[in-house]
Amino acid sequence: MNEHGTLFLVSDRTGITVENLVRTLLTQFDEVEVERVVRPFCDDADKVERV
Repeated sequence: MNEHGTLFLVSDRTGITVENLVRTLLTQFDEVEVERVVRPFCDDADKVERV
């Protein structure tokens, strides 16, 4: 059974590191399909709330 979902990757900078980490982690789970939504430059609480 395939699992589907959405991951919001929130970063205070470009988000490249978290994207690479998540891509590497997801290789361990063939049955998981996720949409990755990257929100870079969320460097204060107001920006995070808008995500």
